[in-house]
Amino acid sequence: MLPLRRRSGFVFQGRLFDSLSVFENVAYPLREHTRLSLREITDRVHHFLDLVGLPDTDDLLPPS
Repeated sequence: MLPLRRRSGFVFQGRLFDSLSVFENVAYPLREHTRLSLREITDRVHHFLDLVGLPDTDDLLPPS
């Protein structure tokens, strides 16, 4: 079950790290649980943000 859990993830609304940017919040599990390069992480984060309608939000901080 652990390999499947490492391939999926979710973030509860309102449970983001308020000291990290949107980009850093989305990238966090990729940095912690994969061996992807920074370029691969960046590409995936931008892809995911585009999918949910949040392009160009990398540097924003979540509301505290």
